[in-house]
Amino acid sequence: MPRLVAIDLARFLALIGMMAAHLLVGFNEGGWLELATAGFPSTLFAVLGGFGVVFSTRRYLSDGMIGRAIVGGLTRGAVVLVIGLVLDLLPEHPIAVILVYYGLAIMVASFLVLIPQLPLFVLLIVASVISPLLNFWVAGATEEFASAGTLDDSGPGQFLVTALFTGTYPALTWSIYLGFGIVLARAILNSDTRPRTALTWGGAAAGVWVVAEVVSRMQISRVAEDLATQGYGGVEEITESLRGSSFGTPYFGGWDALLIASPHSGSTADIMRTGGASVVIICILILACSRMTNTPGLLKPVAKVGATPLTSYVLHIAMTAYALAALGEPMYGGDYGRIYSMLSIAFWWQLAVILALGIVLTIIDRRGPLETLVSWTSKSIAAMVPAKTAQATQVAGGTDSLQFDSNGDSA
Repeated sequence: MPRLVAIDLARFLALIGMMAAHLLVGFNEGGWLELATAGFPSTLFAVLGGFGVVFSTRRYLSDGMIGRAIVGGLTRGAVVLVIGLVLDLLPEHPIAVILVYYGLAIMVASFLVLIPQLPLFVLLIVASVISPLLNFWVAGATEEFASAGTLDDSGPGQFLVTALFTGTYPALTWSIYLGFGIVLARAILNSDTRPRTALTWGGAAAGVWVVAEVVSRMQISRVAEDLATQGYGGVEEITESLRGSSFGTPYFGGWDALLIASPHSGSTADIMRTGGASVVIICILILACSRMTNTPGLLKPVAKVGATPLTSYVLHIAMTAYALAALGEPMYGGDYGRIYSMLSIAFWWQLAVILALGIVLTIIDRRGPLETLVSWTSKSIAAMVPAKTAQATQVAGGTDSLQFDSNGDSA
């Protein structure tokens, strides 16, 4: 069956959105661009990661080789995590790299994909309520090393705590996003009428998105007024703070915090708002591409970039880091006007570079080098697990009966 080009296009949008958040928002603080990129692109990237987990385990699960599916997923996540650690060797830059968290989330999702559809969906809803409370509690209990939005590599315990619970993109929260991607991927791929399924899921997700947005705005207004009366500042100042990024955990504890959708807070409202928006975007693209028999020529390089998200993302991080190093400005305390100007220009030439990469890979009909590395390593390690001939019964909600697209297995 043909490749799901809609997923590649969604990955491209996620990548470009993250690039814009990193490079363009400095000139649009408080404007429409910051609003559009505040938490949405990274969440879309994570939900699409759930599709990647389904695509990469489909053959193993359909043949009943659960052990190989798990080992392959764990290896895939570990390789992505190592690539994220290697990026720490780059010159100083202001981007919070997602790959360490993402790699851990892939490892968790390697087990989530074994859970049947309805129990998994219920588990994800429950986790969306519990995880922000847990993240906030862990941050408070480990505040001596778990600074908001940072990874502590001084020891294995500190690393796991900050990577799983208190970093900018806590793997616990990201596992929920990947889980929703797994649920959506199954629903789409197991449907006889994909446009209708996409319309149903997209409509439901739009409703969740709107409700989360409305509830969050009402809660922010109420909390801001309460905090202002307690002397924590003016209402407008507090409101602006609550609408800003909280770097992985809610701003405060308790049930009230769950209803405030601060970007990157991992609150219930944040998960539902950004997760709902991600599902809407994916479903719109599936609907738009539903009648395509072949990818239009002009879209092929774009889709190829989307099919090589890891290579393109790492290339973006590396280009940004070395461009800032060449600028010669200290990252903190330097000439921010000069830095922002360089970053805004960098967005456009970086976009040209990754599109050129897409063109080259389209012409030579090859995958991205990092996607090839991840796929080869995970398959090689998984092949060491003894194969079982018995068919798995109703594994992953009937995964063995799905008719999957040959969508590849990029991270």
